[in-house]
Amino acid sequence: MPAFARFSPAERLALVTTALALVHHIDHVLRVDNNGWPFWSDVTPFTYSFLVYAVIAVVWVARGWPRLRVGVAAMLASATLAHVWLDTPAVQYTTWAARPEANWLAASSPILGAGAVLLTFLVPLAAVAVFVAFVRNRGV
Repeated sequence: MPAFARFSPAERLALVTTALALVHHIDHVLRVDNNGWPFWSDVTPFTYSFLVYAVIAVVWVARGWPRLRVGVAAMLASATLAHVWLDTPAVQYTTWAARPEANWLAASSPILGAGAVLLTFLVPLAAVAVFVAFVRNRGV
């Protein structure tokens, strides 16, 4: 049996959501206007955002504690929803579409801008879906 098959549907959705979050973090790294340590010398909110992976790890460690899992999933979903207003889709799009000096690829790409915006909406939607899936499956 493949390893992925051992996970519940909610856990599979959590894995996909984590992958989306990683891609979103890569987008942040490439957009130098919204970055920080360890890629810059300054500690910024971006730096602290890496703590999300420790919180995600709790979801996996808490397999035997379904209520904790649901609570952590709710916290993660809330945090991702707030993100949409902190690093707005307009800023993300413009950084890629019209500000080559503000991204490490020196790109002027509306397609990358649209991709960044799409990620900004996919991550919270997926995080809410994980929360709902854990609630419906009692944390399993």
